[in-house]
Amino acid sequence: ADSITIVSPIIIGYVSSLIKTFQDRFIPFAHPYIISYKGEQHHRRRYPHSPIFKIILLEDENTTQEDINLIKEYYERVVLNFHSQVESFKTIKKGEDYSDVINGI
Repeated sequence: ADSITIVSPIIIGYVSSLIKTFQDRFIPFAHPYIISYKGEQHHRRRYPHSPIFKIILLEDENTTQEDINLIKEYYERVVLNFHSQVESFKTIKKGEDYSDVINGI
């Protein structure tokens, strides 16, 4: 795949448990051997092509900017092990028209 689009509600400050389970099942796509990269330890590239990530989060009335920042930072770290990047990171507030966001992906 050229890209992976993840859409999830923010629940108690994080993505849903279904999305977390989906992400955990991606672990076998990472190479089991580790390399040093910019002073950190990361998985070696396993495949010549890695999909880019697109993230859409659905906020509720309890979502804070700290929640959003934490999730964004998490995905920026995840893509390092997949030798990829986060191409887009969008949030949608509860009740907000989301058609432009979905169509822009």
